[in-house]
Amino acid sequence: MTDAPLTRPLRTPTEAHLTVHELDHEVLTWDGGGPTTVLLVHGYLDSAWSWGYFADALEPLWPDAHVVAFSWRGHGRSDRVGAGGFYHFVDLVRDLNAVANAVRRERLVLVAHSMGGGVALMWLGACAGIAERAVLIEAGGPKPSGPEDLVDRVGEWISQTTPFSPERFERPMESVEHAARRVRRLDPLLTPEQALYLAEKGTVLGPDGALRWRYDPLNRARSPTALLPRVITAFARRVDVPVHWVDGAASTLLPLRDDAVLAALRDLRHTLLPDAGHMVQHHQPQALAQLVSEFARSPSKPENT
Repeated sequence: MTDAPLTRPLRTPTEAHLTVHELDHEVLTWDGGGPTTVLLVHGYLDSAWSWGYFADALEPLWPDAHVVAFSWRGHGRSDRVGAGGFYHFVDLVRDLNAVANAVRRERLVLVAHSMGGGVALMWLGACAGIAERAVLIEAGGPKPSGPEDLVDRVGEWISQTTPFSPERFERPMESVEHAARRVRRLDPLLTPEQALYLAEKGTVLGPDGALRWRYDPLNRARSPTALLPRVITAFARRVDVPVHWVDGAASTLLPLRDDAVLAALRDLRHTLLPDAGHMVQHHQPQALAQLVSEFARSPSKPENT
């Protein structure tokens, strides 16, 4: 079933900051007062505000859930790494571990999208005993085609960052409406109202009067630390909690999914959501909320779908 057209989230989260590894991280909380923390982990060049529609949809299904979303370093209103730094994938794994331990209550359920899902998969494999369940939505990360590609990556990373020029990766915008049009070009499944909301939350006015995306443009430099598929599979084998993997049926990234990773997970449910592209939490928030609330509270291993 397709969700009704959405305008903007109705619920206003509590905004705060959490210092993790000497960087302030933006944290949004929708607190129902219950013992289970649902930690929402966004993807590449996104922010915590991306989860507003999902938080709205989850509330009537799980009213006492303690729902928390945070923005990665260099994303949203979180601190950037500063001169000489970079956004290495393993740094994000360590950040996730710190955030999860700081915000969790009695139980922790992880809901992670795209790059955030790839980070979550590594964390679940490396740090057992913290999360009880995980929903990974089109989880991924920087994957090379082979060892030679790693060599090329390091060379390109050095070229792009020595010295680093933000102007190489930025295309300033004239207005929020201009930004919303760009959002919809990338994701035509969004309603105009959704695109405008995401543009409002995802942009900031610079001292030159131009509008830019809130993420640090350094994130767009090619990562030198991509992991070979067999390494990711090794992390997946170490995951000891039930995982529900979600894909969007209309996602252009679906052909890139590594099925060996899914096969390595010990306790897996897999769902392909119709009428959804890569940004499942925007396209089908109600369906995703239903899936999360049922999976997080189910007593036993579910069947594959």
